[in-house]
Amino acid sequence: MFDKVIIAVGINDAKRCLFNPQVRVKQISRYYSKQPRVEVIEYDTLTVDIASRLGASVLVRGVRSGADMELERSLADLNRHIARMETVILPASQQLSHISSTVVRELLRFGHNVADFLPDGFDLNCE
Repeated sequence: MFDKVIIAVGINDAKRCLFNPQVRVKQISRYYSKQPRVEVIEYDTLTVDIASRLGASVLVRGVRSGADMELERSLADLNRHIARMETVILPASQQLSHISSTVVRELLRFGHNVADFLPDGFDLNCE
């Protein structure tokens, strides 16, 4: 679909994350290590600003639900207004549409196996 994909890991102090951004970049980079057209970066600005700065032609966002879709559509309208940046919205597969980072953290907290909800080779002990 694209010549190059940049996966941008945002720093958001308002969110509670299991791993810091550097670890997330490392994990995602490892997963895509054999994909030369995929680059993984960390950023701490508006997504549309980093995308524009990097010369991206579109933003790609995923949605799990109708509520996600409404939020992403509003953000897409804002991004189009701010930077004339279009957004491609991709729905999650039905098997994973009920999974969120909050659910995975909660399952981990109570000792459940979350391997089915993570990419192959994801290391929960990564530092």
